[in-house]
Amino acid sequence: MYRHKNFVKASRIIRSDGGPKRFELDTAAQNVEITPLKAVRRVGDELIVLCKVPYRIDSCRMTVGPTSYRLIPNNQGDVVYHGQGLEVGECGAQIKHIKEEWNGNISCVLPPKTGSIEVSGTMQLLVARAPGDPQLISPPQASFKEGDIFMAQCIVPNGRPAAKITWFLDDEQVLAGTHQPIVTSEPGSDLQTIRQNVSRALTADDSGKRLVCRAEHESLDQPKEASRQLLVNYYLQSLSEDFLTSEPGSDLQTIRQNVSRALTAEDSGKRLVCRAEHESLDQPKEASRQLLVNYPPKRLDDSSSITIFGLKIAEEGRLNVTVRANPRPHAEWTVGDVKLTAPQKNEDASIEALEPVHLGGGYYNVTLVLSRVAKEDVDRTYYLTVANDLGREDFSVRLSTMDEPAGVELETGAIVGIVIAVLFLLISIFLVVFAKATDRWCFAGRSHRTDIPDGADSEAPLPPHDDVKGSENPSHDHGEYISNGDTKHPEKKPDTAV
Repeated sequence: MYRHKNFVKASRIIRSDGGPKRFELDTAAQNVEITPLKAVRRVGDELIVLCKVPYRIDSCRMTVGPTSYRLIPNNQGDVVYHGQGLEVGECGAQIKHIKEEWNGNISCVLPPKTGSIEVSGTMQLLVARAPGDPQLISPPQASFKEGDIFMAQCIVPNGRPAAKITWFLDDEQVLAGTHQPIVTSEPGSDLQTIRQNVSRALTADDSGKRLVCRAEHESLDQPKEASRQLLVNYYLQSLSEDFLTSEPGSDLQTIRQNVSRALTAEDSGKRLVCRAEHESLDQPKEASRQLLVNYPPKRLDDSSSITIFGLKIAEEGRLNVTVRANPRPHAEWTVGDVKLTAPQKNEDASIEALEPVHLGGGYYNVTLVLSRVAKEDVDRTYYLTVANDLGREDFSVRLSTMDEPAGVELETGAIVGIVIAVLFLLISIFLVVFAKATDRWCFAGRSHRTDIPDGADSEAPLPPHDDVKGSENPSHDHGEYISNGDTKHPEKKPDTAV
């Protein structure tokens, strides 16, 4: 609550020659206490201004903007009396709906305790006007080195009153390195522009974070922001042993571990995660940060030239080359003696170099469009240079009206047939081995066959028959044979016991 006292002094001249004499009437005791001394309100808001003197008054007048209001208790209107009553010396105004044109001073005018000179009090009303969008001014380079001093300025223009600026790195407020804000206004205008600088020695922890300038103002329901992402290039520390430490007198332990990695293009955009596990935790805890790696343009294969297949004479042709780069590359095509820096067309607009299109993951599609493919276009070699701040890559591109050569591909049916054939072969081998090992099927009776050399007097047993049981195998002369379906029996000899 602000209190302000306005002191009033009156004087009168008395001449020494019998005319009016000079004297002073000090009315310092007649002071006006006004609250608040200063207020900021939006259009449509309510404001109560209270003027008070230590004596009874019989009138109360309040000047709001260009209008003077005579305030009488219990009267109604946009500006009405507020206070405990004139008899206790209170002259207050309840302003129900603030208007834009009321921006400025509000004065109350009260009768004096003695004399005829009115006393008054004045307060300042600022009718809030929303500022413009914040402007973040920072170095133009895309990335910085660890240890660089990064400086930025935030400008929030034309607010009434001036906006409040707050700096953040992601969600962490930045206090160190912020300079004193400077508030200025244009001549003849009550709108104010605020500027504030910030400086910071960049560290690896800052990389990937967003530097945010946040503007707050009485007339805004939500803060306004301007931001940019910080990219800091650095080397990770080498992987080392775990370090366990503890504070003196404590049995609690702190563990530290470093990691190093030679960053590649594949690492860009990935999150490096440190995961902590502990017996007392139901779930591991993690801390992470995103890796942003800058690298020159890279070709996707090792071939020095590229052939674009499938183009048709007299139709539109598109030469698409995919590269990988970070930051964003720019492309230049050379067609004969003509150089086209994307995005650009040649003089007759028959050839157009398109702006590289980001496909995600650092991949870019670089395209040259021929409005109508001619025979000489097929015989020509096109040269492409893709570059960024870190390097360049050159390509030679040829056209072909032939379809792209098909690779060795098998359809689903062929693959299924091959699998079935292999299974059949394996099963056949297994069955043959099994039959041979167990004397089954075509291998049955293999153990009953005996090779008999010529002229040997020996006997070979015949396979047993179901109708012959418990009898000795009869002896047969080796001269027994079969000829023309007739069985020849030589003269039977008597059995001789052995």
